[in-house]
Amino acid sequence: MNSITDAVFSSWELNLWVLIPAAAIAIVYARGWRQLRRRAPHRLGLSHFVAFYAGLITILIALMSPLDAFAGWLL
Repeated sequence: MNSITDAVFSSWELNLWVLIPAAAIAIVYARGWRQLRRRAPHRLGLSHFVAFYAGLITILIALMSPLDAFAGWLL
């Protein structure tokens, strides 16, 4: 790999102040979704579950990635 790729992959910040609340939110949502899915499967589809986790992953990438540090170079 070249130096730019190494810099991108090595500058990710694993911040526990972001990861722990996100994990707690993910667990609470999964438990709630499962309980509601048992009660009313026609109202809560798999698409709700996938959309929530896609949004959560997007937020985690935005908060922990080096996007801001490389903004000048990328744009």
